Amino acid sequence: MFCYIKAAPVSVRRTSAFPAFSRQALCVRAEAGRAGSERRSLIVQRARQLYEDVWSQGRVLLLDSIMAEDHQQLDRVWQATAGGSRRRMKRGVLAYRAAYPDIKFTIPTIAPVEGDNQVFVHWEAAGTNLGNIREQPPTGKRVEFAGISLLSFNDAGEIAKTMVFRQAPADEMAYFLSTRI
Repeated sequence: MFCYIKAAPVSVRRTSAFPAFSRQALCVRAEAGRAGSERRSLIVQRARQLYEDVWSQGRVLLLDSIMAEDHQQLDRVWQATAGGSRRRMKRGVLAYRAAYPDIKFTIPTIAPVEGDNQVFVHWEAAGTNLGNIREQPPTGKRVEFAGISLLSFNDAGEIAKTMVFRQAPADEMAYFLSTRI
């Protein structure tokens, strides 16, 4: 067992405010801290893969290894309730990439939630609308949009839930608002 313990002995007066700690207890805490750090690294890596590999490069088969089969997504722009699955996410990514074939996501910030299985991802995207998306015809215009997603991970380290708070692209917003008025 590897422990992060200072080699030099320390003389401390033990009181009720400063109880004695055994070497074993310190080793367990060090191991737990390292495991938590490894877990955070894994979920940050998977968040980055979702946007850089899946969304930007269209590598939807990667979802099989980073996303839970029963994944739930809630896009706060158009959805009132969460829904979906990993299969539905693959179809959604492919549909957006067909509508915006040059779409590129960048990630200015990923912020893990301390002591939890969640990360906030601040992302920015840009692409040219060259194909249909839902009922929206292509505009041929380049659009930029941004958002923050809260990704929640299951015990296996898979993305189990995505809550997306985003700015809709101008062409998407104009089309859908004009059809609802």
